[in-house]
Amino acid sequence: LSPSVCDEILNKNALTVIFGSINGSKEPSQAQLQMQDLAKRFWLGYQKRLVEAKQQPISCTYMLMLGQASILFVLQRNRSDPQTPFVNIVLDGISLLVENSPVSRLEPLFTSLLATGFPYLKELYLWNLTLTSDDTMCLSTYLQQRRDFTTLEILGCNFCDSKGLRNIAVGIGFNKSITTLKLSNTKLNTEDLRIITLELSHNETLRSLEFVRCDLNHEVGQLLFQYISAVPLQKINLEGNNLGAKGLKDLSKVFSCSDVLQEVLLPENGIDVDECSEDDMRMAVEALCANLMHTNSLKMLDLSYNTFGDDYGEMILNLLKSRKEQGLCSLTVKVGHRMSSAIFSAIAAECKASKKKKKATKKKKGGKKKK
Repeated sequence: LSPSVCDEILNKNALTVIFGSINGSKEPSQAQLQMQDLAKRFWLGYQKRLVEAKQQPISCTYMLMLGQASILFVLQRNRSDPQTPFVNIVLDGISLLVENSPVSRLEPLFTSLLATGFPYLKELYLWNLTLTSDDTMCLSTYLQQRRDFTTLEILGCNFCDSKGLRNIAVGIGFNKSITTLKLSNTKLNTEDLRIITLELSHNETLRSLEFVRCDLNHEVGQLLFQYISAVPLQKINLEGNNLGAKGLKDLSKVFSCSDVLQEVLLPENGIDVDECSEDDMRMAVEALCANLMHTNSLKMLDLSYNTFGDDYGEMILNLLKSRKEQGLCSLTVKVGHRMSSAIFSAIAAECKASKKKKKATKKKKGGKKKK
């Protein structure tokens, strides 16, 4: 969509036709007129800032404006609710560097959103971008000032300097509404994670955190334990890293400290009986089993695509049996298949039986409904 098309969409007559086709009337409703006014003010402010910055609009903005102005006439998934506004922006693989421009391409967009008080944006997806400290400072300012933002995903991005991650983390730390942070396919070292968790510790609304394929090693186990045990996080996904047996040992301490953590996903993390030392594997699995005996909130522990072998697989099986005997809540543990089929099947069966027992208990407590 070109700017001229957006200008035409923002014209009142065009909007009347669009809204009329949705609600069956000739004139838009009061709510739609308010959204139209908001869209116009945003678009005019954005154009003004683009001229000052000597830039062209980011392509996704046209989609945003079409969604906001026409109430998702084209992109709307739920046609029964024409009031639903556009709630996300996706920036995928675009260049944020403009020659002879003094500011980041993100600044005119997010400054205009803030100036307009745009209340509908809930989700931001940054994919395959090179982010300078100016880019991340702009995003940080937006995150700190908006109180209705819920989801940020950073996938395959490259940070030009060490300030980038800190800026993003500071913004999220001050945000009081964000619930989900996804950071994937972006290389992080131990110091990067220390900075991130330090800033995120100020946020009490974050419930789901992902560091997927971020090249993390065993050194982050202790950092993650300290962070997760101090915040109300419910889910953490660390798939595709290299925590190994040492990282698992340190991270497992969180199971006996957190009373809200429900899901821990550790597939493909180099926890391998053939690659780790025997002492490291033994201490890791012993610590894991001991700490899992003291959690009543955890529902899912995913250890698939790791190699435990028969001996350590049997230790996990005995753990599940002990939890069952003590009447602890149901816990699903997924393990890699590289162990005897009998032990692998027994672990799966124990998890399944635990779920059935929980359902039966709930049904018994509920009793029969009165006719």
